[in-house]
Amino acid sequence: MFSGRKRESPVFKYFENLADSNKSKCPVVNEKTQKQCGNLTTGKNPTNLKSHLSTCYPEVAKEIATQTEQEKGD
Repeated sequence: MFSGRKRESPVFKYFENLADSNKSKCPVVNEKTQKQCGNLTTGKNPTNLKSHLSTCYPEVAKEIATQTEQEKGD
């Protein structure tokens, strides 16, 4: 998936890293069209990845926010 140091943000579970092009691909399936999103976001910045999910998949963004809060509570 991602190379280098361990990525701690739960957002990385929802993206596929394309190392050859330094892009992250969104594999989330759109419930309405039943097609994979396939959006390519430059780099691996978790803020940019969360922004894409918040815009296109608010239910996934809420799930990530919940996971983040649970991790902070541990």
